[in-house]
Amino acid sequence: IWRTRSLTRRLQRLAGAAEAMAAGNLHTRVRIQRRDEIGRLAESFNAMAEHIDTYDQNRRAFISNISHELRTPVSIIVGTAERLQIGPRGKEPDVSEALSIIQHEADMLVRLTDDLFTLARLEEHNLRIARRAVPTHAVAEEVVSAVAPIAWTDRKVSVENLVSAELPDVFADPQRLRQIISNLVYNALRHTPEGGLVVVQAREATGGVIEVAVSDTGLGMDARTLANVFTRYYQAERNRRHGEGSGLGLSVVEQLVKAHGGEITVESEPNRGTTFRFTVPIAS
Repeated sequence: IWRTRSLTRRLQRLAGAAEAMAAGNLHTRVRIQRRDEIGRLAESFNAMAEHIDTYDQNRRAFISNISHELRTPVSIIVGTAERLQIGPRGKEPDVSEALSIIQHEADMLVRLTDDLFTLARLEEHNLRIARRAVPTHAVAEEVVSAVAPIAWTDRKVSVENLVSAELPDVFADPQRLRQIISNLVYNALRHTPEGGLVVVQAREATGGVIEVAVSDTGLGMDARTLANVFTRYYQAERNRRHGEGSGLGLSVVEQLVKAHGGEITVESEPNRGTTFRFTVPIAS
């Protein structure tokens, strides 16, 4: 009985370590007590954990470095396209159309680079969240004002800001709040056909929070897609049918909302549009 209990305790510790690894704690290790079969299993587990931990650190460093290095060439492409559009040749129909395509794709690269950089910082737990009192209406208006002309010109989709200026300020990082709303609006645009509508709304909810909603009249999602909507890279498979999307934007949104102490939910049905709702604490 004593030997059985001793064996069971050691196996339970090993099982607990495996569960911790599965939950994302890659620094988990098992203390080796004896050099028997379970001891050798623990050694193998520790070696595997060390390998996975090293691989994960290298992956995060690679993503951080590549996102940082991409910023300079992408900025040069965007700046060059803007200068050419202002020049005399930029007024020619063929050249103007080509430059518009370059600028559109470059803007997508800018957003992808920002998402990669944000994800890398979130995973390293060193993304600086500078929270202060921020008017939700002003941030939403800034996003919509930038997106609406492009959405109408390229897709004939209307983007409206219905956030009231009378709402209390939220306690948030203005840059990250802008990134959350922007990612949700661009995601809505990707799945809204010509003649559709994207709306940004907000209301004061219980619990001392402001609930922001981004709704569209787009394609909607089936149950399987809805269950995986925040899974990183899952959107990439889905968006191949639409020619856009990296599958990072919504994952970034979820983590940024959680970093602000809020929650995010989604409601959708096929061919009946989608609504994302997230909460942000009200500034005291």
